[in-house]
Amino acid sequence: MLERDMFEKRLKSGEEIGLHEPVYPVLQAYDSVMLKSDVTVIGTDQTFNELQARPFQEFFGQRPQQVMSMKILVGLDGRQKMSKSLGNYIGVIESAKEIFGKIMSLPDSAMPAYAELLTDLDEQEFIDPEKPKELKIKLAKVIVSEFHSKAEAEKSAEEFDKVFSKKEMPGDIEVIKLKKSEAKNNLEAVSKLFKISKSEAQRLINQKGVKFNGATIDNPGAEPRTGVYQKGKRHFIKILFN
Repeated sequence: MLERDMFEKRLKSGEEIGLHEPVYPVLQAYDSVMLKSDVTVIGTDQTFNELQARPFQEFFGQRPQQVMSMKILVGLDGRQKMSKSLGNYIGVIESAKEIFGKIMSLPDSAMPAYAELLTDLDEQEFIDPEKPKELKIKLAKVIVSEFHSKAEAEKSAEEFDKVFSKKEMPGDIEVIKLKKSEAKNNLEAVSKLFKISKSEAQRLINQKGVKFNGATIDNPGAEPRTGVYQKGKRHFIKILFN
């Protein structure tokens, strides 16, 4: 275990190794023993841990599992692996519109990886494309179709074009009804509508990241009115006061 490259280098350089670090692969390997696993499908970052299971299984009289390691999908930032904790992920149960919008927010450099790992499209088509927007729409449609339907993919594409190309309001804006006492100013309205803290709402307003009826909100203390609040590029909510 300690002969592993990452451990060996740290030992030679005098760096500490926490007890949990060599124990974690052992516990993960023992999972395969308990499950009597035949095949384990993992990301490449878990290859070492799962290979440890093979001698464990042999020791317990089991046939060693086969390990199939897959490439790791890069997140929406195009740099780090996709992770919910990093906030750079696409949820498989998210709406078609949300998935479509997230795909369209990808850096162009990430398109080949998404084409290769999530579709049957030729990833070579997405390397240094002459018309990246058109290809990204194509990619988004295919991925949305996989998780929803072709009809939802087409609808999401039309909605995206309406909001981002034609600068119009989306057709299916969520409506939330509030009492005046629940949102006494824009800051409280933004916090309530988008379910974020007041400090986060203040940060977004300071960064000109929130609009009301198409106009940037400059005064967080102003009294809110019935209308459409927009956070970022894709999130719209209409507020109605009782």
